[in-house]
Amino acid sequence: MIIGYCKEGKVEEARDLFDEIQFKDDACWNAMLTGYAQSGRGEEALELHLQKLKIGLHPDNWTLVSVLMACSTLSLLKDGRQAHLLIIKHGFESNVSIYLVSWNTIVAAFSQHGLYGKAIAFFNQMRLSGFEPDGITFLSILSACARAGKVNESTDLFESMVNSYGISPTPEHYACLVDVLSRAGQLEKACKMIQEMPFKADFGIWGALLAAAGKWNDVVRVRSLMREHGVKKEKAYSWT
Repeated sequence: MIIGYCKEGKVEEARDLFDEIQFKDDACWNAMLTGYAQSGRGEEALELHLQKLKIGLHPDNWTLVSVLMACSTLSLLKDGRQAHLLIIKHGFESNVSIYLVSWNTIVAAFSQHGLYGKAIAFFNQMRLSGFEPDGITFLSILSACARAGKVNESTDLFESMVNSYGISPTPEHYACLVDVLSRAGQLEKACKMIQEMPFKADFGIWGALLAAAGKWNDVVRVRSLMREHGVKKEKAYSWT
């Protein structure tokens, strides 16, 4: 019932029900933690997690997934790392899906904070530990590269994702590459990548190129390319 209330947006009612339960088992705690995390109430999820630890209850797989989800919504690097250590301490590293959530959450948080060095360090540590990154991992690390202006690293990672791990790139992956190439003034390469994509580029990808084109005084050419590809200007967005 707790999860049901949360899915309906009745988080307060779910908490009232949780508080009324005298003898709470792991399922009960995890239901409330998951409800908070999925409702975007990360701080309350972490507070509840601390309460669980204080009364001597050990976290299980689902507890840690919810905690990592909460850390991700709040971009709390310290708490994310602590949850990662708990996963190792309690022997959950054998569960690949839980482990990937842990790594991805921390890499994403570093990326969001523009901490390229730490993001790439965790990414490399993940691979050395024998766990393969997935598309989400690569999206986070490519975003970190784009923020840091790491052009060569971005292209190398993209090629590794496709050729070494067999991961099909999404529009978001391509957008990261277009962004970093455009910012570096490599507009020809960015345009070529857009034209060679296996799907039609959306305005978000063209927008990244257009924004950089303004810096490099090449707006007219990019606008012409956009028209050739049938890309229409969105409302409230200037092409000048």
